[in-house]
Amino acid sequence: MYRTPPSPMTKLAPPAWKLPNGELRLQQRFQVLNGTAVIGGKEVPITDGKLTGAAVFATERWADEVAAAATGDRRVTATALARTRLLAGAAESRIACALSAATNGVTARVQALLAGPPAGRPTLTLLIVAVIAVGAIATAGATWDAHQLFELAQEVPRRS
Repeated sequence: MYRTPPSPMTKLAPPAWKLPNGELRLQQRFQVLNGTAVIGGKEVPITDGKLTGAAVFATERWADEVAAAATGDRRVTATALARTRLLAGAAESRIACALSAATNGVTARVQALLAGPPAGRPTLTLLIVAVIAVGAIATAGATWDAHQLFELAQEVPRRS
């Protein structure tokens, strides 16, 4: 009788491998945001991929914070993240796995989780809201002006 081998995730401590990370990622649609960032980065070649990497890293950090809030323990989330990366690199050599972890931001993500929750940035939030509001007002003004021009053009008698 053939038995399926156990999942590598079962090697983790029970609280760490039972993280609701996958479900949270699907609920919050992190994969859509990452895909949009990658496609957007390909469409804007002047950024040379740097914007794409920053957007993907920010989305991954956001997912880490959501997972940490769901578990209530940042250390467990950081441990699960590090162990998952190590298990994913089990087929690679240890040196290649360590280099890969350093380049894809896992180390920075784990350090950020262990450092504590990020501080709120009310000034930055206010600035972003103000820029969006100015853009919306400018769009509304341009739409109104275009509407008035079309109305004026309809009233002008045509020359025969």
